[in-house]
Amino acid sequence: MGFLKNLLAGSGGELVEGITGLVSKFRASPEEKMAFDLELKKLLAARDTLLTQEIMAETSAKASIMVAELKQDDLYTKRLRPTLGYSGMVAAGLQGISTAIGYPIVFPLEFWIAWGGLVGVYSIGRTAEKRGAASKVTSMITGNSLLD
Repeated sequence: MGFLKNLLAGSGGELVEGITGLVSKFRASPEEKMAFDLELKKLLAARDTLLTQEIMAETSAKASIMVAELKQDDLYTKRLRPTLGYSGMVAAGLQGISTAIGYPIVFPLEFWIAWGGLVGVYSIGRTAEKRGAASKVTSMITGNSLLD
């Protein structure tokens, strides 16, 4: 976020000075230099406006995801993803404890592959939700449409 803050706060002015200094090396009238400087400042202001709008849209999307999750009436739906993670941890604990006491409970490799895949997809989707990434892949993983 520091980069974005610097970009919006003041480095745009340094950029204008650098570009204006470069243009001043070429032969141009003072009026042309002023017109160029004004046009450059307009373009940078438009860029800053777009960046601000994008940040606001991302924040709004994150907030709407959180609100939608909190407003769900079905408690099982709210707890499904954590339950999936806990069930695998319980299975791993059972397998470890049973092996330690001499009566091994061995879950098949397919169980671990499926559990690892589901938890992996959940982790990727949740990270994408938190970061506000919106694409066809993340909307497919998270079940949310692209920026409703």
